[in-house]
Parts: sequence; structure tokens; C-alpha cells
Amino acid sequence: MAKIQFSALLSDARKKIGSAVFSKSRTGNYVRIKKSPTQPRTSAQRSVRSAFSTNSKAWPGTLTAAERAGWNSLAASSTRKDRFGNSFKPTGLQLYQLCARNAQTCGAATLASAPANLDVDSPISATLTAHSAAGGTLTVAVGTNPAAGDYVIVAAAAPISAGRTFVGKLYRVLEVFTGPVSPPMNILSAYTTKFGTLATGQNINVLVYYINSTTFAASGKVSAQAICT
Repeated sequence: MAKIQFSALLSDARKKIGSAVFSKSRTGNYVRIKKSPTQPRTSAQRSVRSAFSTNSKAWPGTLTAAERAGWNSLAASSTRKDRFGNSFKPTGLQLYQLCARNAQTCGAATLASAPANLDVDSPISATLTAHSAAGGTLTVAVGTNPAAGDYVIVAAAAPISAGRTFVGKLYRVLEVFTGPVSPPMNILSAYTTKFGTLATGQNINVLVYYINSTTFAASGKVSAQAICT
């Protein structure tokens, strides 16, 4: 992996050109050779791909012209952030896909008509507690409780060593709660089912975000990390 320094003409780069992949870590920009991962095609992967295909087909095939116009109108008044942190205008299809996938994550029906807005509360912060003794303890508390009926999504990554800090894209949805919640939320059973029994010294990382139960807009994700004691 080679580290790079950009000039005044080019300040940053992401994704790939040919076999070169550009990215950034806490130590600076770097470029690496792209390696195509194996495709184990787990049930979770199949579910995500099936949902994406279903939503893509629904846009021209199921939604009416008026419904598509509603999503396009919402997109025209919306902004999102790209991987550089720059604002951009999404398309109506992108917003429909986003809200539909969020609804499916919550086990809810997708929206055909665009919501009036994409407002959603934020957890603000999250605190993770992890202990391996006496059968284990794994809880996460949020800084601000969600509105009644809204969803709290807790995603987690497999435990890593205490000396590591980078988790990357290894997070998977672990559990879905419905607000308001009584903090802290107990995620031990879901975590151990997916990743195994807690052990002292493990570095455990989670992401928490909210999804509005009416619009299916998602908040920003807040992270929490704890070394299991």
C-alpha cells in the first residue's frame, strides 16, 4: 500500500481507476491494488441484492408517474453528502431506493408516495459497555431518545484486537429497536449469536442510527467502541 500526497490541483481521490483504489485513513491518503473479493453469497447478501433489484424494478414498473414526480420533487429540495463531505442533489430514484431499503431494514412496507420531508431525530451520541464475566454484558446507551414509534438500528462488527481502530465496512445490522427505548439497550444475545461469546480484551464496535417510522429517512450514524473487560 503506497501513501500519496496530493497537489493544489488535486486535493483528494476516492474509489478506483483501473486496478488502483484511492482511499484515506487517519494517517493520510493512500492507494492500493484492487482485489476482487470472493462472493460467498450468504443469505444476508442475497437479501440485500434481492431488495435492491425489487426496488429498482418498482421505480418504472410499479410506481405511477405522479409518484415518481413526487420523489423527484423531494429530491430537488434535498441535499446529501458524498464521501468527500461535499453536498449534492440526489435523484428521485436514489431517494426512493434509500427510503425503501430503510423500510425493509425495519421490516416495514415501502412507501410508494414520497414523504413531505426527510426529517428524523438523531441519537447524538452512543456509549457501549462490554463485560465478559457472569455470562457477559453488552449494552449501548444513546444520548437522545428517538420519537415514539421510530426505529433504532444497532449495527456491529466482529470483534477486533485491542490495538486496532479501523473497522471499515464490516458493520452488519445487529438489532432493530422501536422507540422510545429504555437505555441502555441490551444487545448481548444478538451479538453473541452473530459473533460468538464475549472475551476479555476484545475491541467491540457498534454504529447506532434512527429511522423515522413515517418517512423512513435515516439519521447520521454515531459510533461507539469498548474494550471488553
